[in-house]
Amino acid sequence: MDIPKKMKAAVLYDFNDVRVEERDVPEPGPEDVLVKVESCGICGTDVKVVTQGMPKMPPMGDFIIGHEYSGTVVKTGETVDEFKPGDRVAVEVHKGCGRCKNCLLGDYTACMNYGDKGNVPFGYDEFEHVARIGFTSMPIAVRADAPYQSLEEFVEYAQENPGKVKIGNAGTGSATHLTAVVFAEAAGLDVTHVPLGADRRMPAILGGEVNAVCVPLPEVAPHVDSGDVKIIAFPTQERNDNYPDAPTLVEEGYEVVIELFRGISVPKGTPESRIRKLEDAFRQAAQTDAFKDSADKFGFQVDFMPRDEFEDYLAVQNELIAEGMRAGGLVE
Repeated sequence: MDIPKKMKAAVLYDFNDVRVEERDVPEPGPEDVLVKVESCGICGTDVKVVTQGMPKMPPMGDFIIGHEYSGTVVKTGETVDEFKPGDRVAVEVHKGCGRCKNCLLGDYTACMNYGDKGNVPFGYDEFEHVARIGFTSMPIAVRADAPYQSLEEFVEYAQENPGKVKIGNAGTGSATHLTAVVFAEAAGLDVTHVPLGADRRMPAILGGEVNAVCVPLPEVAPHVDSGDVKIIAFPTQERNDNYPDAPTLVEEGYEVVIELFRGISVPKGTPESRIRKLEDAFRQAAQTDAFKDSADKFGFQVDFMPRDEFEDYLAVQNELIAEGMRAGGLVE
């Protein structure tokens, strides 16, 4: 197949300045394939790249945009044996290396070779952090008729039945998975973590497929209210006012505080005066009745945390998530 020397490329020169021009056709490396692009779509990320930019993006004038495309393979690198010229392909932009343990299991979004900085779950050190607005908790719940009706009883049952207790979660690498992993590690439990997805988490506990689930509070609350499920612990710093009988993991002796929090961050290097102004604005917004009503509607707990506290909180959360990723076998 004849390969031309030049190609057309959409190059980002500045925000909102995309120019279509001729560029040299690249030579594929040992593990690369060269694809003749026949169609290219856009997504929300493209819009953000063009209008605002993204961390670690190539320099303006060198950045050829477009990451959702399909076409035909025209040349392969010397070590490539999965494809050959003439193959029609579509690109998966989030695909992992395809060779690490997680990729071989099909969990390629948890690829162990992503990035070049090792384990930085949040990438939190690439930003300046303004404030935390609040969080949603991820309680550990069991069936109301289970033989264990407290966290202590559940731990004892799991210790007496090593490897047999199943804890359901949203999916491998999810916040609910990592919370359950960190808790099990802290309690010294040998349990099986079951990735169920959003649709099957509650049916699985109600149907007895798993012994417990770790899910966002809004998802489990209706089943607690109906009397079918019981919350045995919250992985939060303080008890939930709506469920005063459910202790926190900290109260039970496990230093585990992991929350699905929401905060505001800005690019590294943003002037301190601007950050403080934003912090003030979000503090005021979090106190309005409209925001509180919306938060209550979606099971979100308003808990404003100013910049300095948020920085410390993020460092602790980052290490806990890193611990969960290591314990869960997601990174080495």
